[in-house]
Amino acid sequence: MEEEKRIMKHYGPLAFVLYHAVAFLNAYDTQLLPICMRAFEVSLGLSPSSLSILATVELMTIMGVCPFWGVLVDLYKCNYVQSASMVVNGLICILLGCASSYPYMVFLRIMHGFVLSSLAPVMHKIITDSRSSESQGTYYSINYGVYCVGRIASFYITSTLAMKSILGYCGWRFCYIVMGCAWLIVGVLVYFYMRPTDDTPGVRIFSADASTNEQRSILESTLKILKTGTFWILVVVMIAGDTPFAMLVYMVLYFQYSGLSDVNAGVATATVRFGAVVGSFAGGYVIDACHKLNKKYGRIGIGTSIVVVRLVSSTILLSIPIVNATITWHHYIELILLGATLVITPGIERPVLAAVVPIENQGLALSLIRVIGGMPSYATFVPLIGFMAERAFGYTKTKELVENMEQELRDTNATALRKSMLYVMVVSTIITIISYIGLLFTYPKDARKENVVSSKPLSP
Repeated sequence: MEEEKRIMKHYGPLAFVLYHAVAFLNAYDTQLLPICMRAFEVSLGLSPSSLSILATVELMTIMGVCPFWGVLVDLYKCNYVQSASMVVNGLICILLGCASSYPYMVFLRIMHGFVLSSLAPVMHKIITDSRSSESQGTYYSINYGVYCVGRIASFYITSTLAMKSILGYCGWRFCYIVMGCAWLIVGVLVYFYMRPTDDTPGVRIFSADASTNEQRSILESTLKILKTGTFWILVVVMIAGDTPFAMLVYMVLYFQYSGLSDVNAGVATATVRFGAVVGSFAGGYVIDACHKLNKKYGRIGIGTSIVVVRLVSSTILLSIPIVNATITWHHYIELILLGATLVITPGIERPVLAAVVPIENQGLALSLIRVIGGMPSYATFVPLIGFMAERAFGYTKTKELVENMEQELRDTNATALRKSMLYVMVVSTIITIISYIGLLFTYPKDARKENVVSSKPLSP
């Protein structure tokens, strides 16, 4: 276990508020596109294939350019990088609210993904700079809980306004323009106030860790990260562990084919996000408590247990068909438990990554994981579930409204979706469990021993 000397930074209460405000806005923004797709179809005449291109180019850009921002975050002060990206994103959102030309929208979506890609490495860097390993899980988890609240808020508010006319304009345009204004305001506040309390404004734009980082080339830093066994296991965990998000893409459709109304199907799916909020706010404290009890195996051990809970809850949920178009109490419990298990990403995987990578390379390390793990995950599981439903379990494409379909066709499609989600979920979760067992062997060896010089916590 290599020892690492760390000088921790102290962020004040306002910086803490802004940190979570950014997470809320990020979640709210990323949820706008899927919610507004029907509004785009009606007002702009876009086809489903055109809409899927908008979503794909944005998401792939978010993943693909992440290392660029990771390097910037490691070299420059976080508030400068984040403020610049947020202000640009605010302008892009306003332009998206005014756009009607499809090629122009595709270009703006690429630019939107480019600037949104900066947020994950910045947020990761701030926590690793300001918190010891004993409390990182709590802060990552709370921030993820706020992120989930942002997605829930975006779902209910935007779905209400997107199809309406506001001041003579389509509601979705109003939503994007207001979103852009919010980014601009918070971006300016981040520039002035999201800085360590001992930082003198305007003295230097380089990070305090940049002098160390400049001694190594980007290639050397990258190779050092890629030689860490724990890093590669975390990549596998990200690929396999993102399956619940792929499942959510089909969950609403499954509930609709099972006879639930659109509203009830949406509420049932949102229950997963509610479980994620509960799991994030409570789970981070539990995870950090386990880490304090055993710094080698505590965090990994509780993580393995959480993934087992995911396996059990998802298996029960998807093994039992919905009867009489009714979601029962045990379905809601299983959905909440499934959502609560999402805490493993912020509460366990982020602190584990922070512990095995030098402090001056945190932004780059997170970015590499998002590229190497995130892109294959997105490109694999969402289409795989759809492919299995059609080819293996007899899902039949139809343009009929669900309520007008014959019962046999509805049952066939519901069963096909349920079984495809079940098999993909079970296999990927077993892979995640095996990966966590592997972390029990690599993490104690790769973790860097902290030598904390100054420990002033990020104010709660």
